[in-house]
Amino acid sequence: MNSTAPILELADGAEVVRRAWRDGLRPDPRISNVEWAEKHRILPGKTAAEGGPFRVSRTPYVREIMEKLNPDDPTHEVWLIAGGQVGKTTIAENWIGRLMDTAGGPCLAVRPTLDSAAGWNRQRIQPMIESTPTLLEKVAVARSRDGGNTLLFKDFVGGYLRMIGANSASGLKSSSEKNVYLDELDEMPPDIGGQGPAIDLARVRTRTFKQTYKIFGTSTPTIRGASPIETVFLETNQKYFHVPCPRCGELQVIRWENIRWDQGDPSSVHLVCVTCEEQIAEHRKTWMLDHGDWIATAEAKRPLVEGYHLSGLYSPIGWYSWKDAVEDHLDAKRKGRETRKTWVNTVLAETFEEGGDGADSELLIRRTEKYPAEVPAKCLVLTAGVDVHKDRFELEVVGYGIGEESWGIDYRVIQCNPLEIEAWQALDDVLLMQKYRHEHGDLMPISAACVDSGYSTQQVYAYTARRAARNIFAIKGMAGSGHPIVEAGKQRKTGRNAETAKLFTLGVDAIKGLIYSRLRLLEEGPGYCHFPQSDAYGVEYFQMLCAEKRLPRYSKGRLTYEWRVVRPGGRNESLDARVYSYAALQLLNPVWSALRKRRREIQEQLAAAKDDQVERPPKKPRRERLAARENFVNKYRKGRR
Repeated sequence: MNSTAPILELADGAEVVRRAWRDGLRPDPRISNVEWAEKHRILPGKTAAEGGPFRVSRTPYVREIMEKLNPDDPTHEVWLIAGGQVGKTTIAENWIGRLMDTAGGPCLAVRPTLDSAAGWNRQRIQPMIESTPTLLEKVAVARSRDGGNTLLFKDFVGGYLRMIGANSASGLKSSSEKNVYLDELDEMPPDIGGQGPAIDLARVRTRTFKQTYKIFGTSTPTIRGASPIETVFLETNQKYFHVPCPRCGELQVIRWENIRWDQGDPSSVHLVCVTCEEQIAEHRKTWMLDHGDWIATAEAKRPLVEGYHLSGLYSPIGWYSWKDAVEDHLDAKRKGRETRKTWVNTVLAETFEEGGDGADSELLIRRTEKYPAEVPAKCLVLTAGVDVHKDRFELEVVGYGIGEESWGIDYRVIQCNPLEIEAWQALDDVLLMQKYRHEHGDLMPISAACVDSGYSTQQVYAYTARRAARNIFAIKGMAGSGHPIVEAGKQRKTGRNAETAKLFTLGVDAIKGLIYSRLRLLEEGPGYCHFPQSDAYGVEYFQMLCAEKRLPRYSKGRLTYEWRVVRPGGRNESLDARVYSYAALQLLNPVWSALRKRRREIQEQLAAAKDDQVERPPKKPRRERLAARENFVNKYRKGRR
């Protein structure tokens, strides 16, 4: 080619400048968060309930929430208290994706911990960027020497996304943010670095953008009165998604109390209309959601703030069904307080009333029953718990059957001085000598007992050391969470005689939680607690049994829970005795199938003896009979055959 030939196609520099200038003056296209998501979002199958293009028609209730996050909407704060499987995380992803695509300015995402923030980026944000072509053009490419795209920072045209953990106070300092996302507020520390809660710090960080800032906060709720998302929600207009009845058209909230099913058949679940009592099958939910609407139920205490409540009962068809909710509800009832709390929080999106961890003494009194014998037929083993005081022993004998269904058998107070030998002889008369008539006709001994060592410690050690073979254990209660029901025993000396006793430490909080959850059961079966109609089980007994509640408190800036006596007078002896009796059962650790088989054999033998008119063979010597009776349960303990 001739190097002197004229170059015919040169760029017009002036035109390039004019075009760039015109493009800079042209405003960004007006596109809402919903329109952007439906145009660009492809939900990854790995992380979303359903992969593929985002369609707001799948979850119609998210439309208004996403619209309130539009830059041209005057709302500054949007708070969502939500259950699982309703798409709350997708709302935040769509909002952040749209901000990245349209020069949304500085953005901050706060998760409970730094690790969870990094995990959120790996599992949600980075997959969203990689599956959205328009974001690949705007977000900096990850390079080893470039900090524009890292695990916790994304640089994009017109702004950035910074991801931090609420456990690091430095992340919320010295920065101005236009958009803040707070995810899982209830898992964040109540006081971050001594500067206050995450909500207040987020508001401080957005002051520079006074007219245009946005805060979006979401969380599954936790404990009533100590839930940050509940606190901030109650300051809003408190919107609930109302859906129409297919029959009468009445708008209503889908509430758990209106969900019904036939006993034993969760597949029969349906919603009962609050007006016409129509039984609405779940397949009508799609139509109901399409025609639903958000309705405010309160007047907001702060301007330009919106609050939304959304339970898992709104989850669309194919995600989390009403049948799933019923099955999980029944499972939570069986497993006790902690599982029930999780169900209330994650399915109903409601706070859990910790005060409900106690029990109603009046209800328990009303449901006492007349036993056919001292020990009912289904009871397989007896244990006892002894609460030691300076002037008395208070003890309860409790019977247990399959599934740890229990029967109160005997409650008594032994007036004595534990420092005197006569006191322990009186205790022997109950724990070693007392027998209770079973419904089948035989006499049942106490197979194991726990004696509290908090008072008269050396006397308790000496007493239990000499009776270890009879399964009488020294115990010490340990309050606080994280302790197992029974810890491995430790050797303790008994003083001058140098006898060795084994001391077992009990996680009394765990046992109390279990007992109270069982006291609230209404259906007989595994875990249910029976009580006899007798003078021993009177008003005083039940008031002591229900004397405590598990209440929240703050310790060194962190929320903790503790069992506290709320009954006037502070007496809770029958609760302690019941705790120790249950611990004795755990230490005994019986093989239930073997005990049930043995009980059938006893029943058959007694029935045959009653019908048999022939002369019976002579009895064995009394000592042999007592030895056989005392060692019977030991024979059927786990690990001892």
